Amino acid sequence: MTEPARPDGQWPPQGPPPGGPQGPPGAGPFGPPPGTFGPPPSDFGPPPQPRYAPPDGLPYGPPPPAPPTGGGAGPLRSGRRGRFLLFGGVGALLLALVAGLLVWNSGSGSDEPVAKQNLEPFQQALAELATAPGLRYQDSAGAGRTKQDITVTAAGSRYGTTGDGGTPDREILHVGGKTFTRRPAGPGESGARTWAAGDEGAAGPAAEAVARRPSPAVLAMQLSDALDEASDAPAPGASAQHPLTVNGTPALAADTSAGRLLITRQKPYRVLRLEPSGPSRSAGPSAGSARPVSARMRPAAARSSRAAPSAVPAVAEGPLLGGDSPGMDLTPVTGGAVEPMFSTLEKQTAELGNATDSGVSLALSGSGTVQCGSGGCTAGSGVAGQLTTGAKSRLTGGTVTAVMTASFRIDGRPAGQCTSPPGSFAVTGTSVSGSLSCSNPGAGPVFTSVDAQKKADAQARSRANGGRPVQYRIPYDARWLITARALATTEVEKLVEKVKRERDNTGCPKSQGSPSGARLSVGGFHASYALARGASALVLDGDDDPGSFPNRIPEDKPDWFKPIPPDFALARSGNYLYVVLENGDLVIGKRTAGHVNLAGGKPVLAAGEFKTKGGQVVYLDNKSGHYRPYGARAQKAAVDAFNRNGLHADGKYNAAWGKPGC
Repeated sequence: MTEPARPDGQWPPQGPPPGGPQGPPGAGPFGPPPGTFGPPPSDFGPPPQPRYAPPDGLPYGPPPPAPPTGGGAGPLRSGRRGRFLLFGGVGALLLALVAGLLVWNSGSGSDEPVAKQNLEPFQQALAELATAPGLRYQDSAGAGRTKQDITVTAAGSRYGTTGDGGTPDREILHVGGKTFTRRPAGPGESGARTWAAGDEGAAGPAAEAVARRPSPAVLAMQLSDALDEASDAPAPGASAQHPLTVNGTPALAADTSAGRLLITRQKPYRVLRLEPSGPSRSAGPSAGSARPVSARMRPAAARSSRAAPSAVPAVAEGPLLGGDSPGMDLTPVTGGAVEPMFSTLEKQTAELGNATDSGVSLALSGSGTVQCGSGGCTAGSGVAGQLTTGAKSRLTGGTVTAVMTASFRIDGRPAGQCTSPPGSFAVTGTSVSGSLSCSNPGAGPVFTSVDAQKKADAQARSRANGGRPVQYRIPYDARWLITARALATTEVEKLVEKVKRERDNTGCPKSQGSPSGARLSVGGFHASYALARGASALVLDGDDDPGSFPNRIPEDKPDWFKPIPPDFALARSGNYLYVVLENGDLVIGKRTAGHVNLAGGKPVLAAGEFKTKGGQVVYLDNKSGHYRPYGARAQKAAVDAFNRNGLHADGKYNAAWGKPGC
């Protein structure tokens, strides 16, 4: 039993022990009633002396008077009366102590069973998020804050807008592992401006937007791990439950190390918003509850009116870590919204054929050459330039792709322009050099017209001078613009095909007639939801379910990690990652290792997380943001690989995530 505290917060009491030389304990919340160890009430003698000041050296006051003589019931004799008072006083003291403890315990609640918050609706919402083809992040923005509206596909491609003070002032496109930005067209401009890479450096708003907006499955993984850590959080009390909404949608909330996660209150559960804290610190759209977040996160033993409230836990992981966003609205892209998402992404990716790289500065090497005639104009020049470190890291194959544009004038008259074919130049250190040329046949008619006029003038002067020949010249020149392209033409074509393949692989209908939120059932597949610590979930296969799963975010390249032997995972209780390679090998790593590193970026038969405790496997699942395995084949591959390596997993597999779809 927990020891009670004194009103001043100290326990055990710091004063002298009861019954010490100073006298008996005083009446208090845990002390005996008056008279227990003192003189009897007035019916048995004179009034008691003041406490702690016994007269005449007697320990507890003057002696009682002699009992009266005669028959009949009278006062007890001195010996019997003393024993009666002694036993009665001890009993009263015990009763008072027990009553005090009961009162204290009822106030603190430390021994009462505490109901934990039901996190299954949140895990179901994250299971749906993990299979979504896309996710839209919309940051709240106050005065002076940066507002961002970014959509991310399952493979990690991103597009959207960002701007200061709530007004979008640049577009963002991240595809193929490279980030591009452009300013919106200004007043009077037709069409969009050209995309550029490297305009803002590694710490600009575009880089920040990309880094803090993971793909749907990766975000689901992060939030699921954070929910696991918050599994012991107490459920909110009846007096603390208040209506909570996100943009008008009734919501449930759970506080985690990644922030405050809000989902729909009603089934089917869906993620709505992620905040750095509850409404006590945020005035975002979900501020519909007056209940402090700290009251829900406080340990059970501290939920007392005497205990100071705990601080709101700081964000320790996830997209809000290290940022100043007051919150992100989360909208999974499903149903009829899938096709518009991929159409926008494909259109913008195709525009990257003209994208420039601001980290490469190129100029003419020499004066260049220009030749014009009746057949048109041709310009050529040597090119030389320098690269920044960032630009060098963006190169493909160690070469720079450059394009030259030449604008011609003939006798001051515009004669059109030409653009050279892209040229690829090898990089030496941070330097690059080469040559480019282009021709504009359309300048021929201008040259012919100017030539005819010049010739007629010369003939007139010749006649005026007695037929002597008069020489004439046709001046022409060119103005050069040399730009470094961020991508070669073949790279752009590959990226466009990548977007098309991702759209086709979702299995979502390409028409926009499907209602928003509708799901496409393929092969009769249905995913069952279950918490990781629950019973094994039923998995139904579709006929088209694959036997192996590729890395769905190929731009994430594998890195070194330290593998963990199976017997070590059994001996050290904890949470681990695993993959089953195509040859059946089981590879285990720390939870922070990353599945793409465990697999070396190659396809896998299964992947997910597992937990061990007391030398046994508690559960294993299929939570992998990079591979997203599903189906009975993946389950069998995982269980068989575990069993072969002494990690007995029969009946412990949990299909936490279903088939990626609409």
